[in-house]
Amino acid sequence: MNDFWHQLPQPFFVLAPMEAVTDVVFRQVVAEAAAPDVWFSEFTNATGWVHAGQKAIGGRLVKTNAEHPIVAQIWGGEPGDMEQLATHCAQLGFDGIDINMGCPAKSAIKSGGSALIRQPELAAAAIASAKTAGLPVSVKTRLGYTHVDEWHNWLAHLLRQDIINLTIHLRTKKEMSKVPAHFELIDDIVALRDEIAPHTLITINGDITDRAHGEELATKNPGINGIMIGRGIFHDPFCFARKTASTRAATDNRQSSGYSAFPAEVGQDELVVGDRPYTSGLMGGDGGEAAGPARVTSEQPSHPEGSAFPAERGQEDSNWRPRVPEGGDEREEGRGNEADPTRAASDNHDTDEHSAFPASVGQDKLVISDRPYARGVMGGDSGEAAEPTRAATDNRQSSGYSAFPAERGQEDGNWRPRVPEGSDGSEEGRGGEAIDKKHQLLHLLNRHLDLYDQWSDQTGRPYDTLKRFFKIYIRDFDGAKDIRDQLMHTSSTAEARQVIRHLAADNHA
Repeated sequence: MNDFWHQLPQPFFVLAPMEAVTDVVFRQVVAEAAAPDVWFSEFTNATGWVHAGQKAIGGRLVKTNAEHPIVAQIWGGEPGDMEQLATHCAQLGFDGIDINMGCPAKSAIKSGGSALIRQPELAAAAIASAKTAGLPVSVKTRLGYTHVDEWHNWLAHLLRQDIINLTIHLRTKKEMSKVPAHFELIDDIVALRDEIAPHTLITINGDITDRAHGEELATKNPGINGIMIGRGIFHDPFCFARKTASTRAATDNRQSSGYSAFPAEVGQDELVVGDRPYTSGLMGGDGGEAAGPARVTSEQPSHPEGSAFPAERGQEDSNWRPRVPEGGDEREEGRGNEADPTRAASDNHDTDEHSAFPASVGQDKLVISDRPYARGVMGGDSGEAAEPTRAATDNRQSSGYSAFPAERGQEDGNWRPRVPEGSDGSEEGRGGEAIDKKHQLLHLLNRHLDLYDQWSDQTGRPYDTLKRFFKIYIRDFDGAKDIRDQLMHTSSTAEARQVIRHLAADNHA
């Protein structure tokens, strides 16, 4: 077994699995900005995959050969199905398996996700089944189901299962993301680990904004091995870069403003389309990574009918605003009265674990062939090896070459990252010039569009799913709302590029 986990620098940093967010396209964008130490796929339902195959998961298990180490996050309530999917992931070249035991989505809590908190023996069976694939098995969970004081018995049970890494979202299922993460429990959790399973790594998740914040927590709480960041990536695409105190302050100010880039899918456990909750799990909410164009894995989505992102759900209202600043109830609503249908993930969806979409938005059933699947039936919670050390990753990133050179479309391969080592992409990273920061953000936006075009056949995702990302890149421009409105009314990457060209000219970026 390739135990890459214990070869990582500490604290290591992980990009959280987020449904409809951390696909192969966005992961490559993040890699260009500042890569984490470990990648996770979107989360994938085992029973959906076993019964419906590719139609159930779309492109969620697509990845590039450059993405290492990469972990496939799976979920479900049938140990036999977990074993089959874990074996499939091993055959695809994933480096590890992570079992989601924290998603509070309504369909997930019927079988899998946070439902396993109340079914500890089933949780143990799922772990044992996943181990048969021969990959290191980790678990991502919450403190408990209803009460915070459930954490001791629940986490102790998981630690006795001989898992390689335990990621804890420091809230309960009931708390969703409505209360601050319980950082006060970190030391007690570490002590419990040291007592029961000192070889198991502890990764913390919830309300962690960036690398500097994570390092600060690790310093204050010795024994933390890893830091998982979810929502932080939407506030700052350079959140995994090393930062100075001043740039950290600037980031904190922006994040506390309430002007969140992705209030919904980044902090919640359930996707809401219109006024209806949508959970991933139906036929297999899985997150997946994409692969390089010439090195695609066998995971080929069937579409249009097999797409996990049907055309019906691609309509996005451009006028939205988070209801409350960070730290409050992060449900999303429009600037008027309408919620953003493609972006919204209600408070039933975990900060870092999002479920997949049923085949037809607005349907209570998913019909595959002649078999109907009711909502929740399924349980509705890389080629080249990557350098195992942070130093190696930093050297690669600072060498002037992209982390994904082959997939970037550069003819000579000599693309140089716009963000120097040690910078977070802010004005201070390039001599304090705001124009350079805008240049960097527009570069990332253009790359996002390019990568979408390159991978759309493999991911099966319609253009409108891109719109949720626009705010990340244009929020610091003057007239950001109007710019975003223009982008939201585009219907193709070509139209979006026209808006970007005008934006670049107007801002000299």
